[in-house]
Amino acid sequence: MKIGIDIDNTIAPTFKTIIKYMNEKYKTKKKSKHSKKPSGYDLFHSNFNSFYNDWIEFTVSKDHEEMKPIKGSIKIIKNLSEKHEIYIITARANTQKIPTILWIDKHYKNKIKEVLFLNYSENNNQKPIYTKGDLCTKFDIDLIIEDDITHVYEILEKKPNTIVFLFNKNNQYS
Repeated sequence: MKIGIDIDNTIAPTFKTIIKYMNEKYKTKKKSKHSKKPSGYDLFHSNFNSFYNDWIEFTVSKDHEEMKPIKGSIKIIKNLSEKHEIYIITARANTQKIPTILWIDKHYKNKIKEVLFLNYSENNNQKPIYTKGDLCTKFDIDLIIEDDITHVYEILEKKPNTIVFLFNKNNQYS
């Protein structure tokens, strides 16, 4: 079986870590429970484009580099990789490729078949060149672990037989 796994908020506590990072940068004390977006960008910015530069800055920061995986994820991926091909499918852009792959290699070395990036249009940070559904179709992913319901809908539209496990942070999708 080919298994696709998102990084942010599924195997990495990115949401919690970036909020800490932004609170230090902007001298605030905001908390994740105040966000309505899986990425948390609405806590510090009015739209994703204004958040994007901080997001890129975060991925090359020490906070990102030292971010510990979500508890249990290393063991689960190790066990899954013994019988299945594991692909990381991330909405991160190619500009974040090096720090992302370094983080993956540090924690999941030799367990991941390939890290797949959506990549984005140079003139629009919100318009991906590939969608997660495109990548699931291209790499024939059988099962995906995801935390963003908008990606789930799009994956199922492109590849309806994909099995989906949705992380439902704070019951945000109920």
